[in-house]
Amino acid sequence: MYTYKLYHYETIKELKGHVMSFLLLYNYQKKLKALKLQTPYDTMIQIYQNNPEYFKLNPESKTLRLNN
Repeated sequence: MYTYKLYHYETIKELKGHVMSFLLLYNYQKKLKALKLQTPYDTMIQIYQNNPEYFKLNPESKTLRLNN
């Protein structure tokens, strides 16, 4: 699906916002059949918990949440 052909954006900022919301939805909420009905984020956390040496940084510290 090509978002730039389906929607009209007045500014680049609107396009970037729409693309970012799609990426957040896809990575954190969409359950993929190829990942055995897990989200990409859940799969990444599971791999980190089993093999932390594969990662330079803890991916759990990079989640989106309220700034406190």
